[in-house]
Amino acid sequence: MRTLLFLLILIFVTPALAQDQAEECTLGIEAIESHIDFQSPVVKSELPSKRENRHLIESVALKNGVVFSFDIGGCHHYAFNLRWDNVPDDLEKDPVLLAKKLLAEAPLLDKGSAGPRPVMTDALNKSKTPGELACGQDANCELIVHKAGPYTLSVVLSYDFPL
Repeated sequence: MRTLLFLLILIFVTPALAQDQAEECTLGIEAIESHIDFQSPVVKSELPSKRENRHLIESVALKNGVVFSFDIGGCHHYAFNLRWDNVPDDLEKDPVLLAKKLLAEAPLLDKGSAGPRPVMTDALNKSKTPGELACGQDANCELIVHKAGPYTLSVVLSYDFPL
């Protein structure tokens, strides 16, 4: 009988607790919005998007064969990742210059000076090597470039700001 009572309490209380936790987020749900310009001339096709509660992932196949993804979300922090897959490994040897080139050509909507492109461009301009980038007093930024295939790379720029 105690087990049944415990299970009933668990079934009815857990969703209420989850709802309370969702309401305590510092980041407003409106900040988790689309950043990809699906009408950009560099976009070949839109790939399926995925939205889960406070997290959105959008991807597009570019005309040059690269797949570009933008991943945004957070609760007590604001975070996003820009990811390029299938990048030819002979495009640019210097990882920071490669990231700058990819970022400049990324099909991103203009979100003003606090948007992903200006924030990450500024961080890359202050950096000489991949790894942790200088992107503000409290924010954490990172550039990761790794071999993904015999002739391709994956490039990830990430940003995380605690609220």
